[in-house]
Amino acid sequence: MTTALLKTKHDKLFDLLDRNRNGVLEMEDFDLLAADLIAAGADNPRARSAGAVRDAYRRAFARFAAHADTDGDGTVSREEFHAAMATPADRVARFEDIWGPTCDVEFDNVDIDGDGRLNEKEFAMLMAGFGHAPASASAAFGRIADGGEFISRSAYYRAWQDYVAGDDTAAAANSMMP
Repeated sequence: MTTALLKTKHDKLFDLLDRNRNGVLEMEDFDLLAADLIAAGADNPRARSAGAVRDAYRRAFARFAAHADTDGDGTVSREEFHAAMATPADRVARFEDIWGPTCDVEFDNVDIDGDGRLNEKEFAMLMAGFGHAPASASAAFGRIADGGEFISRSAYYRAWQDYVAGDDTAAAANSMMP
């Protein structure tokens, strides 16, 4: 069963993914999101190649659509999205199989110094790729950062996992999607 908090968070996630704003998720949305994330890491000499970012998001869409596109039209409606994320087991499985692998690509794309941690500037670059303003990125960084100084790869992964699957109203991850 999905709680009201999870429904709200999943609606925000759906809206973040629906880049062309046509009310369904399709490959074009994931290509547009990949392009925004590529642009966010443009100043990073260590960034994943544009092709690697695009490929990761194309795989994510294909895997999610295989689970969620119940009417076979090649798109995922908001209702299909919610149905695919309805149970705790669904949320964990979808994260591990689909969303988790994109975390590494996102992280590597903005880890400028290659130290395996995101400082506040690097995290702000990443959140800008998702369309978030610097102020909301700063607030999220303050809640998620390990010791207030950086976000480790594992903390970033856990934050997204908590966002997708968790129903704790006080979770720091909730600040990632204002």
